Order: sequence, then structure tokens, then C-alpha cells
Amino acid sequence: MKLMNITKGKKTMCIKQAMCAAILLSVVITWPAGATLYQLDDRNSSAIIDDGSSQGVNSWVVDGTENLYQQWFWYRIGDQVGESSLDTLGPPTGVLHSNFDLDPGMERLALQYTGAGFVVSISFDLTGGLPGSGASDLAETITIDNLGSSPLDFHFFQYVDLDLVGAPSSDTVQMLNANTVEQRQGLAVVSETVVTPASSHHEVGEYPATLNSLTDGLPTTLSDADGPLGPTDATWAFQWDFTIPGKGTVQISKDKRLAVPEPATLGFLVLSGALTLLRRK
Repeated sequence: MKLMNITKGKKTMCIKQAMCAAILLSVVITWPAGATLYQLDDRNSSAIIDDGSSQGVNSWVVDGTENLYQQWFWYRIGDQVGESSLDTLGPPTGVLHSNFDLDPGMERLALQYTGAGFVVSISFDLTGGLPGSGASDLAETITIDNLGSSPLDFHFFQYVDLDLVGAPSSDTVQMLNANTVEQRQGLAVVSETVVTPASSHHEVGEYPATLNSLTDGLPTTLSDADGPLGPTDATWAFQWDFTIPGKGTVQISKDKRLAVPEPATLGFLVLSGALTLLRRK
């Protein structure tokens, strides 16, 4: 197989060209020199991940409908400085872009970022539904390794800005508990469950309040605001505070489930949000 970069407009996608139609298992391992956009595809769903920008996961399309503006990760060591976006560590030191099912398209991506004395590895696994079902699932696992011999005071954040059905101004969001958040737009709904471990803090907010707190150069502790909040341009975030022992490892496992109604039902929602979407983004 051969790895190629193809540019369409402003988006570059890594795709696989099969040398044999009978290939059932495809894996591409790269160590890219610069930022790359990776596309995940499975049945009715696709996602785009930018490994060199705080935009991170910046698209989640289900049955032709866009639902995501930004999802990415920030970290902080200790409490004396502010948070940094994971991509500021530089290009990933390892990438695994792969296809492990019988469907065409690569549905899995693993990225590894290396810092001073630690490594953060993130895996994404996209599972689409049947065409027209409006269903999709994006599972993520984060592994943080302390390479040093002393305990590491490590703070990890996930920030999410969903724009369900492409309309950012009419979403409602609520933290159901420390492990589960739910966001709705009309009949469209997405829920994320943190399988393990429970978050230390969480927050729902109105764009761009939480993002500003992660980028202002000051240490952040999320407010534990539960909501419900909305209808508005809603965002949410999780925070994990770890003391990782020397040579130790911690792991976060979580899963997003998205259900979007039929396109005909969504027509009036998309029209109502279009002008706001153009104004903001």
C-alpha cells in the first residue's frame, strides 16, 4: 500500500491506496514531519483530526450532516503555569492510521505526543451506523506515561464545542453526573460517557468562556457547572488531576454517541442556525 497526501480546497487528508483488492487489514504507521489532517471513515460517518492544531477533531459528519466544530486536549504540570494545547509539544512522535474491518476507509487513528518526562498517547475509533440511521460513535482512549522516577503532578483537560446539525446557537447542554454529559439540538442528541476514571472537575459553558480559561496563561480549575444551559452556543469540558508515580501510567477511556434525525426533520434547524454559523465561524 502507499500513503499519499491529497489536497482538496484547504483540507489535506491521509488516505490509503490498496495494492490488492483482497486486503482485509490495513495499517499505516508514520512519523510525520509537520501537521497533518487525518480522515476517519466508517459507513455513514466521517471525522477529521488535525494533529498540529488546537482545533484537533474539527469535523464529525453523520449522513452528510456536520456536528462538530472543535474537540481537543490541554495539559498542565503543577499549578504555577497555565494550560498548553497538546499539539504545542510538536509533531506526534508516532502515528497509527488504520482500517481493521471489512469496510473501506480508515476508522482508527492513534497519535503519540512526547513532552519533557512524559508521553501522551490518544486513540480514536469511529464506528458509523447504517446509511440513513443518523447514528455514530466515537470512542477515545488517552494514556499518559510518566517517564521519570519522581511523581508527576499532571492535569489533563478535554474541551468540546459541538454544533449539532451545523447550527451553533440553539444547543442545550447538561452534565448528568461527573462521568456523563448530554447535548441536544432539536431531535439531535449526543452523549459522552467517561468509562474510567471519573473526572476531577467538569464544566458546561457558553462559547468561548471555557476556551478562554484554557488559553489565558493562568492555571485553570473547571467550575463544576452542571447546567442545564441553553439554548446557546454551548461547550463543555472535563478535567482530570493525576499524581502519576515514577514510571507509572494512567489511562482515560470515554465514548461519544450521536443520534441525528432524518435530514427532512433537520431542514428548519439548519436554516435557523446558518446565519449564526457564518457570523461566528
